[in-house]
Amino acid sequence: MAALGERLGVTGMAVYRHFENRAALEEAIVAHVLAGMSPADDSVPWDRGVCDWMHALRNALTTHPWVSRFLMHGQVMSTSWLQAASGLQRVLLRIGLSERDAARELQRISRAATGFTLLEMTSPLSQQSASVAAATENLEGEERRLWLRLAREFDRYSDDALYADVVEDTVERLRRKEAARRENVARRRRSIA
Repeated sequence: MAALGERLGVTGMAVYRHFENRAALEEAIVAHVLAGMSPADDSVPWDRGVCDWMHALRNALTTHPWVSRFLMHGQVMSTSWLQAASGLQRVLLRIGLSERDAARELQRISRAATGFTLLEMTSPLSQQSASVAAATENLEGEERRLWLRLAREFDRYSDDALYADVVEDTVERLRRKEAARRENVARRRRSIA
């Protein structure tokens, strides 16, 4: 707090007047960064809501890469993270998923989007071909040649394109779940009739 106060041109005690402790300051930081992840309007189709949420998360984390370490405090989930994830939660429940499936998809989507984004920031695809080429030094023959050919293709597949594929795969999986749910409802109606 003293170092932060110094950077802000105030005393450490002045910072404590606004934030009870470091955890409260970190929570405020996360809240500020994730505030732009407002929930999708219910008039927006659910698939667009999922896409928008995933892109908003990636944007927040890449714009403020340091915030990811504040999303959790030990084993305690950040309230601000839960508020940001509420938009995705509501969209998933609008699809008609059971709470069990919605909870699983919420974890799957948020972890995939967060994990992808963190990996993108530490190891962008644009660096992969050089990394693969260096790693193949100890390989021989066809195995080395195959990796070098693939590495050239890595340069043609950007992080943006890969993330778009992740989002598209997510929406397609959810569409299949929605279709299966609708079919189950229709089957039950037919069996009652």
